[in-house]
Amino acid sequence: MPEDMAGGLIQCPHCGRLNDIPTLSDLANLGVDGTYKMDSSTSAVDADRMAQLRKAFARRKNDDAGNPIDMLPTLDDVERVGAEEVPLSLSDQVRPGAPKYDPDTGELVRPIHVRPVDQPDESNIPIAGRAIGYTSGDLAARHSPARILLELLLPVNLVVMLFILLAHVVAQMTLNIIIFGWFASLIIAGLIMAHYATVVEEVGPEDRDELPRPLRNASLGDDIWRPFCHFFLSLAACYWPMVLAWYVGVADGNALLVSLVPVLFGLGGFLFPAVLLTATTSGAPLANLRPDRIFSIILKCGGGYLLSVISWLIASGLYLWLMVGYDMIPRQWLHANPWMAHLNHFAVVYLLIWIAIYTTHFFAWHLGLLYRRHHDRFRWALQRHVPTNRLVNLPQEVAQRRAKAEKRAAP
Repeated sequence: MPEDMAGGLIQCPHCGRLNDIPTLSDLANLGVDGTYKMDSSTSAVDADRMAQLRKAFARRKNDDAGNPIDMLPTLDDVERVGAEEVPLSLSDQVRPGAPKYDPDTGELVRPIHVRPVDQPDESNIPIAGRAIGYTSGDLAARHSPARILLELLLPVNLVVMLFILLAHVVAQMTLNIIIFGWFASLIIAGLIMAHYATVVEEVGPEDRDELPRPLRNASLGDDIWRPFCHFFLSLAACYWPMVLAWYVGVADGNALLVSLVPVLFGLGGFLFPAVLLTATTSGAPLANLRPDRIFSIILKCGGGYLLSVISWLIASGLYLWLMVGYDMIPRQWLHANPWMAHLNHFAVVYLLIWIAIYTTHFFAWHLGLLYRRHHDRFRWALQRHVPTNRLVNLPQEVAQRRAKAEKRAAP
């Protein structure tokens, strides 16, 4: 055929079928009989080709050694790409090579010269201050003990403490007026104890910076019964030696046991913050109320724990005085000192009740802050799960999976 027919069609004069005429560039790849010539060279096959395919497309997540399969490219994979590394010294120079032209317009593609950016002086860069409180590193540092005393005087917190004062007044009135008022007074006392335990939960694990409303959401289990059990359990665990020494000493007339009551009261007050913190925030009080774990909490809290102890001793001492203090004054003392009768005046009593309420709320708030600062270092049980058995049994699981795969692949 003439050269101008290359790449066209021709009809066979014998059979009448159309045939493609090869182009001039295809002649070098065609044999005399019209078949294509095959290249004798074959592509090299990687030796670890099957291992790479198994790693990429297998369903398992761990290799034979038990390590997690990582499909991210390594440094060796990047170096095998063959990209030429440009030295930093030639970053601003035009690299030698064949000129390139735009495929549409045919214009020569020239490099664009970019003016270097002037680097500003770091000392003159204005830095904005933190606008959001929770972006700070230490969440517990938002309130110091002095700040808590001021925060308790805010209207929203004063309203909460006024309701607690009203509960004390109602409990005293029912105790003096109603026949079975002692039963109603015990119920109100339980609700007040539940409220104090709720303050520790709200400030500590819930990370709130204000007092919760009385009875919180009024849930019988989460807001009343469970906090009451935690507070009462802490009182019973810390003060049962004092109560036992008092009753036995008074019943038997043992002056030695009665003299030990102040010492046992101070010892119970020293342990009570750690016990209450464990009962209300650990999630498993019966599993964590061990002496070694209680003392570890005291050591981890450091000097801040002493402030909680002092505030609790003041608050509990006031409550103890309001319950049995005036009645314990001997009558000869009252006759010899008539001014002591003013200690039972209603104005003095309610002033002491208010101070006790204020101090107890400070104690509960500060105890919640101690939880924020140190809870990640407390030696509590049932706080986190470490799958140690998983790592031990992993080779056995890999062998079992491999045996199952070979069994399925067998004919």
